[in-house]
Amino acid sequence: TSQNGQFFIKSSIFLQNVADHNDRNLVVIYDDVADRGQRFATESGAQYCGDLSTVLARDDVDGYIICSENTRHLALLQSVIPMGKPVFCEKPFTINAAEAEKVVACARAQDTFLMEAMWTRYLPHMRRIHEIIASGGIGEVRTVFADHTQFMPTDPEHRINALSLG
Repeated sequence: TSQNGQFFIKSSIFLQNVADHNDRNLVVIYDDVADRGQRFATESGAQYCGDLSTVLARDDVDGYIICSENTRHLALLQSVIPMGKPVFCEKPFTINAAEAEKVVACARAQDTFLMEAMWTRYLPHMRRIHEIIASGGIGEVRTVFADHTQFMPTDPEHRINALSLG
């Protein structure tokens, strides 16, 4: 469906950005949709595993990135937070405030780092903008006006518009 296609594209780009850094390794991809998980793994150079408990038991995993459909975030967060490893969860963090309170309480109880992804901050072009500013090549930056504009589909079943997907 278009939802899965859009989800795959966004997550593929995100995971590739993670894999492109020399200071980290994308080790394993978990997805209960085998063909999608295998595509993510192949594109990012990681292993694929369709069993979450196997992934959670791995010693070579130092942290977790959750880029699933929004409605699955709560269950996945509740599974990974008790492992005591840092967790980075794609936005929206959860579907509602009550769910967010649950996972924040769980992370605090486990003394586990938990962060909602504000993924724009970590995109390669944002790093490049900071490099250009830091170089002084454009002079002193005093004010920035920015606008994030993109085409928004009108299809009510698209992941952006489907209320059932959060």
